[in-house]
Amino acid sequence: MAQRHPADFDGIVSAVPVIHWTGLFNGFIGFTQPQFSGGTLSAAKVRLVADALDTACDALDGLADGVVNNYLACPVPTHHDMLNTLDQWVSTGQAPADALVQVRKATAAPYATLATRPLCRYANYPQYVAGDPLSADSYRCAVSAP
Repeated sequence: MAQRHPADFDGIVSAVPVIHWTGLFNGFIGFTQPQFSGGTLSAAKVRLVADALDTACDALDGLADGVVNNYLACPVPTHHDMLNTLDQWVSTGQAPADALVQVRKATAAPYATLATRPLCRYANYPQYVAGDPLSADSYRCAVSAP
């Protein structure tokens, strides 16, 4: 609101100050994945990610204005509990299946499934093929493009 009507505010108290969120997390990539050629994401790839997020999430508040106000409704998986998968691997000695699926559920009862996406083995990634972008069935695991 303050971005649209700055004269109406003397100050702002923000509970979630996510200024340049994409750029902030891009900074961590160089430390966590230096083995990939090229190191961190290029500015063009950061722009590609930001544009994809904007396309998917900007209008969820009813207004396509370049501000993602309803970020909780954005169809991005936010949580995956790998502990059970790892526990089963250690306990039984069997590696996870290739058909693992990441599931995003609602944060309140009845905890409905909101989105699913396949978890792919390195160096593959989930590539959208066709259909519902919130369904794992709409993706295939493919080798990352150079």
